[in-house]
Amino acid sequence: WLERTDFKLLLTSHSRVMWWYPATGKFQVLHDSREASKSVLDVKGIHYGVVPCDAGEECVYVVGRSDDHKFNKEEGLLKLHTETGEVLDRVPIASFFTHDAIRVPAPPSSSSSSSSSSSSSSSSVFIADTLHGNILEYSYPDFTLQRTIKAFTRREHVNTLAVLDDSILCMLHNSGQPSAMVELERGSGRLLH
Repeated sequence: WLERTDFKLLLTSHSRVMWWYPATGKFQVLHDSREASKSVLDVKGIHYGVVPCDAGEECVYVVGRSDDHKFNKEEGLLKLHTETGEVLDRVPIASFFTHDAIRVPAPPSSSSSSSSSSSSSSSSVFIADTLHGNILEYSYPDFTLQRTIKAFTRREHVNTLAVLDDSILCMLHNSGQPSAMVELERGSGRLLH
């Protein structure tokens, strides 16, 4: 699949959101926060995480936050058009020094057997609130804060998330110490490993 010339991956960086075509090694900048703002919704600075919209929609959400390290500006998820890079919306989030943001389906035990609705009705978005050491869980697509898992300190620097059926894997950068991967129970937020 990496050899397919139409295959592309969405990458986020400090100032850019871009498509990368592995077969050719080419990049296509989708959004560059260093350029003059295209919209009042835009955030100049750093981008992290990728939260896909529903299948068939030409959009994606990425973390947008200032890079001034003062942590006094509201952070949010920028909804970008996947072809034009236009900022379609900005969703405020209760997070500072935000790193990863991912979208995952509800755990199998909480899905209703009588429900035949779209995947969006049973999705969550998990966000790494690195300043406070929290994992935030939002419902998707309305982005209502469902819960805050208070699991880490700022010094532990929660950076990257992966959510499995019953657990949340968290990469901690541990500010000056070796990085570590820890596992939280998805339901309770209790530290497992």
